[in-house]
Amino acid sequence: MKRYSIKAGQRNFRPAESWWPVFNPKGFEIEFEIEPGGWASLEEWGNDRDWDDKMKVRGLTAYFGPNNSRSAMIAFSYGTAPETWEISGYTNYPGSDIQRDGESLIIRSGTRCKAKAEFHRNKVLYLIEYEGKRVEVEHRFVRKLRVARQVGTYPGGTNNAPGPHGGRAFKDMSMLIDFKVIK
Repeated sequence: MKRYSIKAGQRNFRPAESWWPVFNPKGFEIEFEIEPGGWASLEEWGNDRDWDDKMKVRGLTAYFGPNNSRSAMIAFSYGTAPETWEISGYTNYPGSDIQRDGESLIIRSGTRCKAKAEFHRNKVLYLIEYEGKRVEVEHRFVRKLRVARQVGTYPGGTNNAPGPHGGRAFKDMSMLIDFKVIK
């Protein structure tokens, strides 16, 4: 597993993901561990609603285009209990906006979680597993992702709610990630 880190105020974890093209991917598998110390409460954020934004572990996106178009990712957000995280599938697809509905799993910092995204005709199926629990979520998706690249790891969207936070890392944090493309 490889360690990815970010400092408070930065937009992307380091090292950056690979920009090499991936041809005709069938999906991806990922195992990851969010290391202790990066969690923050809503109160620490000054009740800024951007606290609930989905941050991205890793995924695949169309090679030619922005990250927010034709992307399938595994996302994380702060859990309500200290050092817990909500893990879910996260899909950007034109015409359907962002899809983040469906079940999610709560994990603890310092423990491993596994996830998989399988591309099928007009949908992506997410399988998330943690400590014997399993969640399956299906989202609408492109018919076929012909040329893709890796996307992630970054701390959320934009600062689009009242308050000073959002779009940048709130605290220093790191995670271990093992990412594999399914061909």
